[in-house]
Amino acid sequence: MLSSHLTVAYPLFLASLIILSPNASSAFTNDFCKMKCGTRRHTLCNQVKAHNCSNKSYHIYSSAELEDLDLRSQLIMAHNGLRERIASRMHVADMVLSKWSKQLASMAENWALQCRPYEDDECAHTSLPMNVRTLLNMSQANQEEMFVAMNRFCFTSLYLPRELLEIVFNRWYFEKDHMQAPKKRNFQNQTLALLSGENNFTHLADPRIRRIGCSVARYDNTYCIFCFYDPYYRHTEGMLFSHGPPATHCPWQYPLKGLNFPNMCTRNIFLDADEVNFVADKIHIST
Repeated sequence: MLSSHLTVAYPLFLASLIILSPNASSAFTNDFCKMKCGTRRHTLCNQVKAHNCSNKSYHIYSSAELEDLDLRSQLIMAHNGLRERIASRMHVADMVLSKWSKQLASMAENWALQCRPYEDDECAHTSLPMNVRTLLNMSQANQEEMFVAMNRFCFTSLYLPRELLEIVFNRWYFEKDHMQAPKKRNFQNQTLALLSGENNFTHLADPRIRRIGCSVARYDNTYCIFCFYDPYYRHTEGMLFSHGPPATHCPWQYPLKGLNFPNMCTRNIFLDADEVNFVADKIHIST
């Protein structure tokens, strides 16, 4: 009994030391204003927060407003609920439980302030396509590169509807109906499956996604939702995943089945997703 407690307590102790250390914030203080996406500054640069809207009226919902409206918890629950369903229906054996990221939520809010609701952020989808071997070896997100995917959806309404998330996630989920069934292949004694193509469905369904952040905005009578996903590493042909019973081929960093989402892989550490992202780059955590 004591040894099992130590197994959990020791990594937590190490994690707390790193998070509380003077250098722990380095992952969150990258000078994104020095990074460019095409010809403009990175979306996480605070200087992009200038309001450039030409709409007669608009409102960008802050993170505090999303929390007050209970939208933040609904967003993460909707994402994980859908990922749980996908893991079961498509036999995804390595689906990771995702958590809310304040960093990605800020990126989504900054993007909403650009008032370009029908365009993709140039800072998303920057990962170059990888082959199977390279992709399987990508165990950690790259803080410097910020390889993220982006989903967006807009619709006309006079008010923020209660069924907002139902509308959005139904639309994103059923994009799979326009795709062919995954094709199985063997690689190093492992059964993999490849879902050809890339769209909103593959972005939210990618098994490696561990951080999610979204924003909601109104432009005149149009409501939009923007979501960012990290890490998003692209295969040359589509979404690659381990095929088999759910949560039976979990990544070594996420060796446990989820309590509320048993079809997904997780670890027994209840830390902020951005902090875990930083800690995972410094020490090997397997609890």
